[in-house]
Amino acid sequence: MMRIFSTKYLRVRLIKLVSICCLDKLASNALWQETSKGKNPTWIISFYYYDSHLLLCFLKVTNNFGMTAVADLEFPLIDEKMQVAKTNEILKDKNKTHFSTYCVASGRHYARLYDGDYQKAVEHIKKVAGEFSDDQVIMYPDHVKGFCDGAFYSQLMQMRVATWMPPAELEKMMRVFWRNGFQIHVHTNGDLGMKTLLDIVETLMNESPREKHRTTIEHAGYFTEEQADRIAKLGLLVSAAPYYFYTLADSYSEQGLGTRRAHAMVPIKWLFDRGVTTAFHSDFTMAPSQPLLLAWSAINRITAEGNCYREDLKVTPYQGMEAITKNAAIIMGTDDIMGTIEGGKLANFTILEQNPLAVEEIAIKDIKIFASVYKGKMYKIE
Repeated sequence: MMRIFSTKYLRVRLIKLVSICCLDKLASNALWQETSKGKNPTWIISFYYYDSHLLLCFLKVTNNFGMTAVADLEFPLIDEKMQVAKTNEILKDKNKTHFSTYCVASGRHYARLYDGDYQKAVEHIKKVAGEFSDDQVIMYPDHVKGFCDGAFYSQLMQMRVATWMPPAELEKMMRVFWRNGFQIHVHTNGDLGMKTLLDIVETLMNESPREKHRTTIEHAGYFTEEQADRIAKLGLLVSAAPYYFYTLADSYSEQGLGTRRAHAMVPIKWLFDRGVTTAFHSDFTMAPSQPLLLAWSAINRITAEGNCYREDLKVTPYQGMEAITKNAAIIMGTDDIMGTIEGGKLANFTILEQNPLAVEEIAIKDIKIFASVYKGKMYKIE
């Protein structure tokens, strides 16, 4: 799962460390704009995914790493008309695109259209979904994205709440979409953000109980074991970003989180231990768009500098494979047609040259992809 049209905040001091770039020099098309002053100013990166060449580069990356379905978790990011046009031009081209794209409506975008009237946003989302969707690109008529806190890369997550959606506004938004039966995805990275979200879900459950509300925590960069208990009790799903640990654990040990919390970043095992449906995503371009690499990150918990912290928080290879197949489909709400190979589902799967459950755990990320099969047709990876 990944974001196609991506805007992210980064501290300047992390740019060289993280070395965020994309194939075909996507990063060369980034707009860098200073947004604050001080020793560690925040910058904004706006990738021009409205450019056809860049969208074709994304298409190439997705095809080459064998993915048969992706999710855009904030649609549209900026301009609906332009984004729809480019998506129609590129991602609906069945001769070039060997995967399906699922789009989750941006709660904040549609709220702005109607001055915070979320009920009108509900109707607009349903209308656009009906007009825009086909069998290649699907905009959900009943999924929406909200924000609980800031980005992990910019350290706007821990003990801080983002100004673009304060807790009261998030609760207002969630209440309307909750009562309309939507699956709500919430950007949540820090433990204070997690507390805010869990408190809101608990309030909504008390007001209007929903047995399978499927509220999904997106990213889950840091949370406590007690919060993992609440996640399970309240029935939330989690789409986690395991690559945070590989990229940031060493740096954040020194500045930002401190050793104890940085070493326990993305504690996914706590979720599996409690039976919480948990998937992995790249948030491309925040991490490489390589599902096996994401699984490898959670299975090995090795940092970019070669350190291994909190081995007790490693997941098993089988759990890692579930997180990039079956569980991802459950969170996307498509497990009736994909995610596992069984009768009655689409013939969508990836053919690997080695068995990830049989090789050494450290070698999982290096397994080569032989081909992808999308809707019954095989596409060999060159």
